[in-house]
Amino acid sequence: KQWYQRRVRGQSEATFLLDRTTTTPFLSLRVYPPVSLCIDLLVMSSTQSILDGFRINSMILRDAETGKVMWEDNEWESTFTSEKEAHIPKEILKCKSVSREIVFSSQQLIQKFRLTQKVVYQGLCLEEWNFFFGFVIPQSTNSWQNTIEAAEESQLVPAEVLSGNVVFETCFYDGDELIGTTMVRLYYD
Repeated sequence: KQWYQRRVRGQSEATFLLDRTTTTPFLSLRVYPPVSLCIDLLVMSSTQSILDGFRINSMILRDAETGKVMWEDNEWESTFTSEKEAHIPKEILKCKSVSREIVFSSQQLIQKFRLTQKVVYQGLCLEEWNFFFGFVIPQSTNSWQNTIEAAEESQLVPAEVLSGNVVFETCFYDGDELIGTTMVRLYYD
């Protein structure tokens, strides 16, 4: 259990107790206006609690037309704290569409689970996609599959140019509240 207190100009605005064995912070009786600052702290605590209990178990990329597994990774332990490297066969760039399956576990309830994914080439965002999952049951393991259509062949950049220069930045949300961000640098072998 931890006590949190928010202060502005030396006066306490909100004091609350967060019991890490539950997902609900308990507010003390002493709350000063503006109350919205108190709510900001509560949301931050709940999203941290979600992140603490959230785990990516695996990710699989398949050729969406044939179902052939092109790449699979089960090592996602430190994904939210450091950039991850992924070595993917360059043949994946020839697929008309790619199916991505994420298997994840959550200890906490997530009301409106979604993610945004940016494809960043040398600091420049080339594409951004939004995916919505919805309700996540607490203490559950889930499989989430999406299909991503490839660009026209004339718009494709060669694997040699992309390799090591592309980062997939994925932000996980509960509604509009950020849970965490992963950064995966792609190498096409």
